[in-house]
Amino acid sequence: MQNMFHIVPVASQRPLVKEWRPKAEFARFAINTGGIRGRSNRWDAMAIRNLIKDKLRVTQENFAHIMGVTFAETNRWVNGRATPSKTAQNALSSLEKEYAIAMGRGKTAEEFVFHKLEARRKELRRVKPDWLRITAGSISSIGEACLIMRTCYGMTQEEFSFLLNVCFATINRIENGKSKPNPMLFKELRKLAKGAPDNLVSTLSQR
Repeated sequence: MQNMFHIVPVASQRPLVKEWRPKAEFARFAINTGGIRGRSNRWDAMAIRNLIKDKLRVTQENFAHIMGVTFAETNRWVNGRATPSKTAQNALSSLEKEYAIAMGRGKTAEEFVFHKLEARRKELRRVKPDWLRITAGSISSIGEACLIMRTCYGMTQEEFSFLLNVCFATINRIENGKSKPNPMLFKELRKLAKGAPDNLVSTLSQR
């Protein structure tokens, strides 16, 4: 009688244990493939510092304006105390790509930065204020009027000062009653107050 059993050669059997991978090799594999989750942090603190200081050659304040984030957030990125969100990382990659294209066209870093800052300022100028947020009644001071107007525009002190082309500290001091706007700034504030209620306009007319 013939043997009814079929014996499978050992060599053709699949190994029951997965191939062992050394730690160093696994580390290289993780880096090359973007990590276990398939995503790597391209924009760490060193990469962001390189973009700000070596490529764009701007201050952290102006970099924050270009990115549309606060100075505090930029500072945390630079010092490694926070990691940019996925949206912010995409924006950083887009900015770096725009910079490379501009350099390829013969532009300087200064020209590129100036263009980006002006584009950001134009974007802020297109913001429409919500004057309905102002209640009836007198506004006691220039600082209060400045605060109310900035709130109606929905801007931070950093954004409002950038729109007015003054430093953050200037708006901060005015809103806290520690100083008053100079004639040039008064003029710009009145322009922004166009269409505002009379109580705000009348307060800005005082010197």
